[in-house]
Amino acid sequence: MNLSPLPVQQFFGNNGSPLVGGLLFTYAAGTTTKIATYADENGLSLNTNPIVLDFRGECRIWLDPALTYKFVLAPRADTDPPSNPIWTADNIRAPAELSDITQQFIGRTLWPRTVAESSA
Repeated sequence: MNLSPLPVQQFFGNNGSPLVGGLLFTYAAGTTTKIATYADENGLSLNTNPIVLDFRGECRIWLDPALTYKFVLAPRADTDPPSNPIWTADNIRAPAELSDITQQFIGRTLWPRTVAESSA
């Protein structure tokens, strides 16, 4: 058996209340280049970017395990890109599953590509 991922993420504003209508922007790690997240585990349903949080401040977020993300949480009325974010979290990765652990996965994890290598 595997540990269950959180099926729904909930976010809160600075006042501690659910961030109804809040915006969650998803970028490639270390950049402001938007990248996709998904509303289902099969990657068939794309989230909007930014993701607009529901009436409980929640959303479903599934990540591509091959990518590293940056999340920026912003209030409902903020701009795109956010000018008044609540918080930013960089270098977010999907948790690895046993079937993901291959020689290539281990190599990418232990020796990640530099920016120069990626752009070559």
